[in-house]
Amino acid sequence: MMDFKNKVCLISGAASERGIGFAIAKEFGALGAIVILTDIVEKVYDRADDLNRLGMKSAAYTCDLCNAEKVQNMLEELYGKAKEENADMISYRKQNRKETI
Repeated sequence: MMDFKNKVCLISGAASERGIGFAIAKEFGALGAIVILTDIVEKVYDRADDLNRLGMKSAAYTCDLCNAEKVQNMLEELYGKAKEENADMISYRKQNRKETI
């Protein structure tokens, strides 16, 4: 198993407390990762608070991942704050959501 202690994991679609994104976030947090949650709704901040209450390191951003400029701004801010530039990217999108590549 990989060592995720103090690695930054960016997880999208993590606002629902019963969703797969938040479930993945809890798993990475339990492995010692610094978990960055993103979603388009502000409930994502509540999920970061939930993780922090469990003793995990977490932060949240609201961001529409279909908007390249907003994603770029979020990542620049994230990397500016990070002590390490080592991010493991995990992404979950609902099937009915428009995806752009």
